[in-house]
Amino acid sequence: TITTPATPTTSGAETRICQHEGCTETRTIPPTGGGNGSSGGGSSGGGGSVTANDGNVSRPSNRPQPTTPDVPDAGNVSVSVSDGHNEDVNVTAETTSDGSVIVDVSINFVSNIPVTIYVLLDDIGDINHHRLVAIRDDGTLVGGNYDPTTNTFSFDTSETGIYTITYVENMNRFHVQVGSATIVDLAGNAETVVMDVVPVIIDDRTLVPVRFITEMLGGNIDWNDTTREVTIAIDGKTFTFGIGETTPDMDVPAQIIGGRTMVPLRFISEFFDATVSWDPVTASVEIIRTY
Repeated sequence: TITTPATPTTSGAETRICQHEGCTETRTIPPTGGGNGSSGGGSSGGGGSVTANDGNVSRPSNRPQPTTPDVPDAGNVSVSVSDGHNEDVNVTAETTSDGSVIVDVSINFVSNIPVTIYVLLDDIGDINHHRLVAIRDDGTLVGGNYDPTTNTFSFDTSETGIYTITYVENMNRFHVQVGSATIVDLAGNAETVVMDVVPVIIDDRTLVPVRFITEMLGGNIDWNDTTREVTIAIDGKTFTFGIGETTPDMDVPAQIIGGRTMVPLRFISEFFDATVSWDPVTASVEIIRTY
C-alpha cells in the first residue's frame, strides 16, 4: 500500500537550478502537502496537482534486471511539481519479488520542466548507495540519488513512463569539479584519480583531459601524432576527432591545454551512452554509465 507523506526534504519550498551548463535560471518547487496528495502550492499558489495511488504496476518485458544485493521494499511516494505549472502527476509504486522498485509516473505536461519523484525506502543496509539508479522502461538511464539520512531515493523526469529503481553492479559513476584536479569515483571501481590538468569552462562547456575521463569510463584512447587525431574506444564503439575541429554535436573543439588534450565532457560522455548531471551551484559534473 502506497500512502502520501510530506515531501522528505525540508518543510519549506525548494529552489531548483537549471541543470544545463551555462544556465542560471532558477525555479521554485513547493513541498508536497502532508498526506493529502496535493502539491503544497495549491490552486491559489500555482502548484501542480499531485496524487499517489495504490495498485499494481505492470512490469515491462524489457525492464532492466537487477543484480544482488536487492533494493529494499518501497515505502511511500511523494512528488514535487514546479511552481506556476499545473501539470497533473499520478504516481503508483510497488516492490517486485526480485527486490526492485517499480514507479509508474503519468504526467500531463504543459512544459518540459521536470518534476522530482521521491521514493521512501526501507533501510538499504551497507550497500554502496551510489549504485542505486532509476532506469526508464525504454532503457534510458535516468540516474538519481539516495539520501542515507532520510532513506529517500529521488530522481528528476519530464516524461511519462515506468521507472525501475534498482542496484546496478556494472557501473561507472564519478564526480568532476571545475577547477579541481580530483576525480571522485562514487561507484568505487578504482582509486580516486588526480588529473594533472584541471577541468575548465570554455564557451559554456566543461572541458576535461580526454585520457583521464576515457579511462574512468572504462575505455581506451589512441593518439595519432601524424594526423593529430584522437580515437576513443569503449565497448566496441569508437569516436575519432581532430584537435581544433568540431562535429555536428561537439560545438566546442578539442584543444591542447597544459600538454593535455581537453574535450567537452558532456559530449564525450553522452556519445558513449552515459548520463551527465551538471550542478551550477558547485560547478561540478556527475557521470553515470552502466555496462
